[in-house]
Amino acid sequence: MESLLSFVEQLMALGGVAAAIALIVNVLKTVGVVKDGQAGTWAAGLNLIGLIGLFVAGVVAPEFDIPGLDATIAQITEILSMIFAFILQNWVSKGTHEVFSSGQIPIVGKSYSKGPF
Repeated sequence: MESLLSFVEQLMALGGVAAAIALIVNVLKTVGVVKDGQAGTWAAGLNLIGLIGLFVAGVVAPEFDIPGLDATIAQITEILSMIFAFILQNWVSKGTHEVFSSGQIPIVGKSYSKGPF
């Protein structure tokens, strides 16, 4: 019983898995899969799936290094978060440029690329 409690404590301390799930939900929100108000449900479902998967891995293969896997997932999530932020930043910059260069915003929205030369 004590080893089961220790195992449950390990599962509860998995910050890498939680960060990965948050990243997945945010990406799915950005691409329109997760709608407004659904993020909590998606996060809970993905957390449950992850918890069941890790629990099964721990029961089937007790020597499985769950904290090591969590640390690896945390590093991968950090890299993917930076890539996602870079893509999102470029997407927002492009949209902002299109609005400004369309001529809809006085002074700032002037484009000189269609000159007479």
